[in-house]
Amino acid sequence: MDPVKKHADSRAAASALRQATRGLLYMSESDEPFKVVQVGELAGAFGAADACLVARRPADSLVRQQGIEEFFGELVQERDWYGPSEIKDARRYQALWHYFRDSLAGATVFRVGELQVDIIIAGRASDGHWVGVKTRAIET
Repeated sequence: MDPVKKHADSRAAASALRQATRGLLYMSESDEPFKVVQVGELAGAFGAADACLVARRPADSLVRQQGIEEFFGELVQERDWYGPSEIKDARRYQALWHYFRDSLAGATVFRVGELQVDIIIAGRASDGHWVGVKTRAIET
């Protein structure tokens, strides 16, 4: 089990995540907001079955796991052609990525479903509860 990092208990983490994602949209074929999810304490790590529950999908749904670095890789890039709005969004994604990486243990990403994909990013807070955000991507 990863050591719990820094100071973020689940209540503080939920508040920080709510603030970090307010007005931030995940771009795919639709632009979707993020919602904070508080899973609670689990016997082990947050896994595929937990992601299905958070996504309110059947237990036999297609679930793919990816690291937070892979998920945030393109989102945190500041490209030369970006205007002020895109740069602002990239910096907000950088802050969100750093929060998961630095303040929550075992942070990971689950993608649940095929065409309408629920994306859940979760990490363990210092009080042992799992907290994160979810959004949706349309991938045709």
